[in-house]
Amino acid sequence: MEHLWSVLCQNMLVNEATQTISLVEIIDRINFELGPEQYGTDKGMLPISMSLVSMWWRSELDQPERGRARVLVRGLDGKDLKEAPPNEYPIDVESNRGFRANLRFNGFPFKGSGIYRIVVQLEVKNKWREVANLPLEIIKGPPQDISHLSP
Repeated sequence: MEHLWSVLCQNMLVNEATQTISLVEIIDRINFELGPEQYGTDKGMLPISMSLVSMWWRSELDQPERGRARVLVRGLDGKDLKEAPPNEYPIDVESNRGFRANLRFNGFPFKGSGIYRIVVQLEVKNKWREVANLPLEIIKGPPQDISHLSP
């Protein structure tokens, strides 16, 4: 089984006629000025909703497969955050060659400004193998000018 890509976004839209998708508002950075305690949320969870959309494909196009994936959140120190337990899900490419997973986050643990990592893993022979490692920068403070990053 192959992992083709994973993207953090605000939402995923599916065209019912063509089964193509549109990823809305790709997320690589979050700026906020109010702390989680001011939102009235539990234990440092930012009240943000977003999706991690992943595309999986058969290793051999004529060979149906099944597998398992999981998603971890790593904090500023590189350790998995207990506040975001691993989310596991089945991957089914038996009847179709590809499989799209849409994992929703309804809140995100905040331990300070910096770069967090969203890690996607595939179970291979009873061991987890990392297939994607997405940076997510979270900054507490006013929005920063990032115009120099645009083409």
